[in-house]
Amino acid sequence: MMSGRLRVLITNKSLVTWTGTEVYARDLARKLQARGLCPVVYSQQWGKVAQELMASTIPVVRSLQQLGAPPDIIHGHHLHPTLCALTAFPGVPAIYFCHDWSAWHDAPLSHPRIGRYIAVDQTCRDRLICTGSIPPNKVIHLPNWADLNRYRMRSSLPSTPRRMLVFSSLYQRRRFRDPVQRACRAADVELAQVGYANRRVLRAPEHELLRHDIVLAKGKSAMEAIASGAAVVLFGYNRIGPMVTSKNWETLYDQNFGRRAIGQPLSVDSVLQAIRAYDPADALEVARLFRQRCDIQPAVDRLIGIYGDVIDEFKRGSPCPQAEAAALTAYLERAEPMLDLGADRWLRKQYTRQLWAWRPWRRKRPTGPPPCPDSADTAPTCSRRAA
Repeated sequence: MMSGRLRVLITNKSLVTWTGTEVYARDLARKLQARGLCPVVYSQQWGKVAQELMASTIPVVRSLQQLGAPPDIIHGHHLHPTLCALTAFPGVPAIYFCHDWSAWHDAPLSHPRIGRYIAVDQTCRDRLICTGSIPPNKVIHLPNWADLNRYRMRSSLPSTPRRMLVFSSLYQRRRFRDPVQRACRAADVELAQVGYANRRVLRAPEHELLRHDIVLAKGKSAMEAIASGAAVVLFGYNRIGPMVTSKNWETLYDQNFGRRAIGQPLSVDSVLQAIRAYDPADALEVARLFRQRCDIQPAVDRLIGIYGDVIDEFKRGSPCPQAEAAALTAYLERAEPMLDLGADRWLRKQYTRQLWAWRPWRRKRPTGPPPCPDSADTAPTCSRRAA
């Protein structure tokens, strides 16, 4: 293990609001700082999470050129920012996280300086090995965690459920015939929803979770609800999974309470079935078992150990510029279709803005003719009608 104050560069696609890897990166950076390490977070999209990190005196940078000294290790989340960091610091090793089965930004990144690949569940492990050509001996299964200092466990639950919370960034309540809402009405259970899709993102979900008896969630959100003592039903992707019980929780934990465990179509009957499975005593037992095993502190200890192993292995090895160039070339070739799509959308947005500014009902409209759709710097590659 490397001695001294270890400099850890954490990359993340965005630091805008309190979802997914943004919260993961924030909490990890704070814990590393508390352990005496020197975390720096790199992201080009800033927001409330970036402000919180800066308020905690953790450096956040938009450009890697802002760093006056290279990090000792790169903790990589997401394809593009991780490769940017690897390219900016050619003598620095890295680890790479896979948090999702299908997201393009979590796709496996093959690079000779990535010493370990971290999968948060078995599904992500399969993605790394079976679709990313990553050797199994380089893949480590490190499940998500909950900060037990924040998520306090309640002392009791009511004998019958009174309040249900949909804790999901993806599920948006339907205006008509929403199956969750209809099931809650039939069971006389009060329903609340939080998450990005419903324009209610919580900075401190630990308070809201204590107010509800049943929580519908997946992944890290499900873990936080379990740690709070709620009865948790796995939920996401417009599907529903089982109630987490003392008998199945370890199997579901290995799956990160995620996609592989959520297979039943969402309907009024499936939600009612989940409500009927409510068992307050068993839910509190699940919370007790979970809190014995899934705190953030052991996970941070293990990560620091992985940092040291990767740094030591890199020192014993020798650089291979040809392999690094091949990895960069492979990424650029794969990214070209996405760049074309992004450029098309950007050009369409620019043309729409200019056309809107020219419209005659604007109070201060520019003089002259409307923008020409054939102009090289404003014209989208799609038709004007699509704009």
